[in-house]
Amino acid sequence: LPGVRATVTVSDSLGTANGSGAAGFGLEVTPYLNASIANARTQGSLSYAMRNFYAHTSDSSDFFVRHDLRASLNSLLIGDWFGVQSSAAIYNTNATIAGGLSADPGASLNNNAVLRTFSVAPYIQGRVGSFATYRTQYRYEQSDTSGNVAAALARASHTVSLNVASGPQFNPWGWGFNSSGSHREYANNRTLSNASAVATLYYAPSAELRLGASVNYLYLEGLTNSDGQSNGWGPGLSVDWTPSRRTTVRGSITRQYYGTSGFLSLAHRTNRFVFGLN
Repeated sequence: LPGVRATVTVSDSLGTANGSGAAGFGLEVTPYLNASIANARTQGSLSYAMRNFYAHTSDSSDFFVRHDLRASLNSLLIGDWFGVQSSAAIYNTNATIAGGLSADPGASLNNNAVLRTFSVAPYIQGRVGSFATYRTQYRYEQSDTSGNVAAALARASHTVSLNVASGPQFNPWGWGFNSSGSHREYANNRTLSNASAVATLYYAPSAELRLGASVNYLYLEGLTNSDGQSNGWGPGLSVDWTPSRRTTVRGSITRQYYGTSGFLSLAHRTNRFVFGLN
């Protein structure tokens, strides 16, 4: 689906290349292309826009071009058990939080940087009869920027994950095991790693209610508790309750090595509104 969009902005304080604000107008003319594919084995999307800007004030006139690309793909390559996910993006972002922040950095000439990201993630998934389902994945992500976007921007990251869930033969009981670990590489040869593992036992006394108890492990390099530990084990409890098709209640509480973390979500849908509390 190709197209063109145009926007005119009139302001009494239009940002310009020299950083000043003066009365003027801005014009954007952007040809774009959106594409997608969706079938049983492949799902993907592509969005590209060539953003052409002209800004004019009594002090100056500026013309600049910004590219905005977002793409993602998920495809099963061999049978139903081996596939690859990938993504790529090029867009403008605010360079630092200390500068002037823009809701649309692509349209701004100040505090601006180009961010480029790419990721590829092969995975293996399957089922062991009615006993369990599993999925394991490796993900590599690379980031690059034209400026100092943020000190916390990882140049590259490696993530490995494993998820196993029980099959229907255990109903009304169930179990699951989830684990992941990542290694991030930053500028100046600095690296950070983390790892987690959660083993959960579920019991569903009815179709509307599921209760869970878990054992949780967490490791965060660089984040220590008062005892100097950067990892540890802790118990957890969870509840998932759907008393009606319109109402859901979900919550959990977990003892981590650095303290206790909790989560609660309430939602109710009517014919015209959705009410939620998190």
